[in-house]
Amino acid sequence: MKKFYIILLLSICALTAYGLSFADDVKLKMIVANPSDTETRTLPVKTYLPKGVAPEDITDKGGFRVEYDFERSLYYAYQDVMLKPQETVTLELVIRDIWTIPIEEVRSLKKRAQEILDVLKKSEYYPQAKTLTESITAGLDKISEFQNSPGMDVEQKISNYETNSGILKEVKKDIGDLEDLVMEVSGPAALPAGTPEVSSVSAPKGEFSPAGDQAKAKNPVPGHAGSGTIKFDITVSNPSDEEKPVPVKYYFPSELRREHIIDSGGLEIAYDYQKGLQYVYKDAVMLAPDEKKKFAVTVKDIWVIPEQGIDAVTAHTEKLMGVLAESKYKLPAKSLMNKIIAALNDINANQNITDMSVDRHIANYRSNLIKFDEVSIAVAKLEKMVIQAGGSVGFVAGGAPKPEGVLRGAMGMELVGKSMFRGRAPNVTTSWKIIWIIIGFLAMVSFLFFILWWAQIKAAAGKKREKVNE
Repeated sequence: MKKFYIILLLSICALTAYGLSFADDVKLKMIVANPSDTETRTLPVKTYLPKGVAPEDITDKGGFRVEYDFERSLYYAYQDVMLKPQETVTLELVIRDIWTIPIEEVRSLKKRAQEILDVLKKSEYYPQAKTLTESITAGLDKISEFQNSPGMDVEQKISNYETNSGILKEVKKDIGDLEDLVMEVSGPAALPAGTPEVSSVSAPKGEFSPAGDQAKAKNPVPGHAGSGTIKFDITVSNPSDEEKPVPVKYYFPSELRREHIIDSGGLEIAYDYQKGLQYVYKDAVMLAPDEKKKFAVTVKDIWVIPEQGIDAVTAHTEKLMGVLAESKYKLPAKSLMNKIIAALNDINANQNITDMSVDRHIANYRSNLIKFDEVSIAVAKLEKMVIQAGGSVGFVAGGAPKPEGVLRGAMGMELVGKSMFRGRAPNVTTSWKIIWIIIGFLAMVSFLFFILWWAQIKAAAGKKREKVNE
């Protein structure tokens, strides 16, 4: 117990001087200190990397090993550092600056929004389109303002980037809405030159669920992507000088369910209702001094997008393009199809990488899900073009077109709604007030109905009594 206390204290001391600096690259610095006057000690140093950083973004690891925490959906760096009494060292990671939205992209989006607005100038939806364009311009100006703020440290830079990413996602969605409106009013051929926008989707997030200080998983290479199973090697150790029982507890990634566990390796299976995660455990494993024991848990490899699904989307995209190949929508459709096929090829390439750790395999799967969602949005745009061209998205060889008036009316109502309530949606308090007013009104109506019903029953009973008396 004393040894564990010392390690915990040293870990706290190691992270008291933690800083970041940046120029072309971002430097993550940690000062590690050994407070002991007499002992040489090995200190474990672990730090989580900022959201969005992948191993390929690290230009200098500085002796660290980089792994993926599938519960936090973050990469982390760690190493053991041996220090002499009172020795202090500075550790450093150098990361490529990924927290900047290119100014060319900001200018390009602003220009595209204005060009689309010009196309809609003579349409009935111009006022709503103008409102959306003004909102897009304001969002892009805000991105430029945040990125050019003077005197930023890296923490502020990363925080501003998170904000800007949210703004950029909304801007792209709004531009996509404007493009949809142009396609409904004048057809895709009227769109300005350039690739139609496909709004991105947020990456999945997980909750950190520590496996405990003494239970750690070493994830082996799964063999090859889509091999069917994955093995988690869970190691438990006794670092003390005496034999003692050691508990084992290990949480699995959020995607895993009980039915996916093929072999628990002698551990009990349970579910944490608060965290919403499956885990394996054993209350006590008797270990000799410095002994380690490994438990191998085999699970189904559920972190793969089925190849049949990718092939089906590819075939569907090609059929849709076949309908549009000789239509006036050929150019924008071809641009969308190229984006879809490139994303699907990228997913396939990521899933067929060999010599990959389980952690990286899960990280790639989550990135692939984001790409697959973007593909779905792009395919939906292609389907709209097919409908405009007089085809059917279910049976692309032919079919009756959907009435243009219905499409235009639905799109118009959606756009009017977005522009009317943009930035002025009721807050939580107001929403609850409205709900209670509605409930109160319904209660009053119900009470009046009950009074009327009761009065009618009494009147009927009185008439019946009179007839009996007669």
